[in-house]
Amino acid sequence: MKFENKCNKCFKGHNQTTSLTCNLCKDYGFNESILCELTRAAQKGNEIFECEAFRPNLTFVGTKEAKREISQKELNRPQKEIPDRTKWFRAYALQQWEFDPDMIFCELNYHLCIITPKREKLFSNTEDHFVKFSEIFNSIGDFFHGKINLLFMGEDHLHIHIDSPPDYTADEIVNKIIINSEIEILKVFLEYQKNTENIFIRNYFIETVG
Repeated sequence: MKFENKCNKCFKGHNQTTSLTCNLCKDYGFNESILCELTRAAQKGNEIFECEAFRPNLTFVGTKEAKREISQKELNRPQKEIPDRTKWFRAYALQQWEFDPDMIFCELNYHLCIITPKREKLFSNTEDHFVKFSEIFNSIGDFFHGKINLLFMGEDHLHIHIDSPPDYTADEIVNKIIINSEIEILKVFLEYQKNTENIFIRNYFIETVG
């Protein structure tokens, strides 16, 4: 696949855009610049692809004295104190934990977005492949006693919902998902073995959703 030296897609309109090839990006308002930033962060030194999405539109105008004054104000800003009510709830939670930890249940939910190298459009047949991809990701939840659901497939990225116990960090979970999903996808879809070393880059976007 041919890549342009520079991508001006986000910068042309002087605003962030959403991917029109992914329903979740459109409905959720998921900024495409997030995908660009992940791609740019994963670039190696010999790669020429450059994303212009983060080129600054505005520059700071003012004297050195004005900049110094702003910095001094930030340094002199008083620290916020934790309210007594918050302190009480924190102490109460710790007491409850010590009293009967077996009665405390914790469930973490994440929204994960993983992308292809250089945003290559590997997943052009999203409708045909969605069911099988869902089965693959569902099975990976067994590696960390959690549940994984594929939400949407874009041409160059996937949106995934993770339901996880607190026994693993987000990094551990995502690494297990990426590594094991690649192994299973390459077993089923031989066409992905042709022109790519990895199906997904190791940079990712993740946020807690409850």
